[in-house]
Amino acid sequence: MEYIELRPKNWFYNLSVTGFLEVLADQNNEEIEKLIMDDGTVQIDRRIFAKHRELDIPEALVRYVNYLVKGENLDEWLGKKSKDDQKTNKEKYKKYHDMFGDLGYKLARSLNKLFGSNTPYQNLVQANEWSDFIEFVNNLEKISEKKDTAKCDICGEKWYLDLGKATKLTRRLSRFASTHSSEFGSSVGDFPNAFWNNNSSLLVCPLCVYLIIHSHVAWTKLSDSTSIFINAPSFKVMWYLNKYVKELYGAGKVEGVKELFGMSLIELALKLNLQLGKWTMMNIEVVIKSKNKKVEFFSIPHEITMLLLDKSVASLLFDIGKTEILSLFLDGEFDKILRDGERHFREALKSSDSTTLSYSQKLFELYALVNEKRKGGERCE
Repeated sequence: MEYIELRPKNWFYNLSVTGFLEVLADQNNEEIEKLIMDDGTVQIDRRIFAKHRELDIPEALVRYVNYLVKGENLDEWLGKKSKDDQKTNKEKYKKYHDMFGDLGYKLARSLNKLFGSNTPYQNLVQANEWSDFIEFVNNLEKISEKKDTAKCDICGEKWYLDLGKATKLTRRLSRFASTHSSEFGSSVGDFPNAFWNNNSSLLVCPLCVYLIIHSHVAWTKLSDSTSIFINAPSFKVMWYLNKYVKELYGAGKVEGVKELFGMSLIELALKLNLQLGKWTMMNIEVVIKSKNKKVEFFSIPHEITMLLLDKSVASLLFDIGKTEILSLFLDGEFDKILRDGERHFREALKSSDSTTLSYSQKLFELYALVNEKRKGGERCE
């Protein structure tokens, strides 16, 4: 099979896949359009895990390395000395430069940023296992379903896993623990260390192992140390909604979780011609991770989602451009929108302010349009 098909699963798996896609898009955004199918699946070319045409390292890992060190002053890091032996990082990781040229130092820096102290996947891969990890990623090109299979507890698919003959690193990578995710993994060697199913861990297929170490990329970090991710039953919907959230928040246009969610849906309706089924629209939610690592979920009623994804409604809300009106809309407080329109209309009559008058008319139009859609039970177009 030339392609590996990824289908939306649980939110943590979806988060990991979206992070992986972000890394690929960083160097070739147009490529994502070809990978994400209209049916919501992702088709990954197996050759992404083959050795790079010029380097003895998987293409996928080359891209991740370049993503992780982008914009960083590598010379400053290379000049830093170790407290133990006073060697600079340039001296310490020279063998990787000898093996991979200029990418070697970038590789060492990247793997330190992933698996070193105070990193997202601390101690998942030890420094003396980096070569084995590179080979582990390269082997993903060959993964396939066979008669002797084991079901992955993350993606639910069956993969060939011969842990009896696997390396120590592979056996560790295949058992989900706090090293894979400090928030959700079990604490191996400590008590209590069990999951809800009374097992000390979950089985992770090789592909999910690689996808999981991209999970931190997909979060949108807010100023209050909260992180959010929009989850949906379609990778195409997820890709664009999370892309819009990052853009909106980065531009300082919207800050609240509810408003970010609403504006991302408006952007989706206005910019993309997606034919979304009712099931897809009913199951769009925001995953919220607080600074104390507690995870909560937020969604808006199905009716509101359908209204937001209607182009005529979305266009009016975008044109109005007021966060407070969007907030009322998301809460279903349509009568308050009408009263706000009446208030601005009265003010416009007193002051002969054409701008205020135009604004009030837009609120009236929005209220009338929403009533029309609700009474007619129209689906989003």
